[in-house]
Amino acid sequence: MSTPALFHPESDPVTVVGGPDYVIYSCLQWQDPNLRLMAQAAKQTFCVMHGDYLDHRFITALERAYLRGALAPVKLIAIHEQGLDIFLDSKVSSSTIPAIEAIWEIDTHLYSGRHYTVAFASEDEIYSERSDYPFWPVVKEVMASNALGLSPYVLASLDEDGFDENLCAALRALERTHLRVWGELDMKLGIAEHSQSGASLPNHEPVPASCFEHPNCSEKI
Repeated sequence: MSTPALFHPESDPVTVVGGPDYVIYSCLQWQDPNLRLMAQAAKQTFCVMHGDYLDHRFITALERAYLRGALAPVKLIAIHEQGLDIFLDSKVSSSTIPAIEAIWEIDTHLYSGRHYTVAFASEDEIYSERSDYPFWPVVKEVMASNALGLSPYVLASLDEDGFDENLCAALRALERTHLRVWGELDMKLGIAEHSQSGASLPNHEPVPASCFEHPNCSEKI
């Protein structure tokens, strides 16, 4: 399984005997469960539950959905065959559901050849044991043993020993996007030779080889 660009694995993948396997991820989140913009970013922890194999393309597509704001209300996503079971934070109000459904309607065609149907449920249905999801006992155990949802994001110290790998991953993802945009611009303007020679682009500073170098960062472009 490849390493996601925007999600940080909280632990190794977990294998469940007789049930779906799962992975716990975290990411930065700027919206609350009702899609309202927060004054300060928080840490969001969520679970991806899957069958025998978790396709890396699904995680890439999920990151695209995340950038559209689709993950803010989500605590757990279960992927099976052609369907997604999405369990929402209990704080999600009924008035927010149409907006959440509208976002996910765009993102159900996650990648070529795969279109998913989506079923939403509240985590309350799991805790009250009223869920019709066949693996709800596994979901309940995952939710009870992991602090899923939003929590304060504690910034690491600025010295080298306290460098934050999660923040580093986010910066690297931004850098990759930055360099890709410059590459596309070069192609459109027909001035790729400038970037190859290291010369300055017209009216712009040269793009450095790495914008976010840090000796403790394991992320590489």
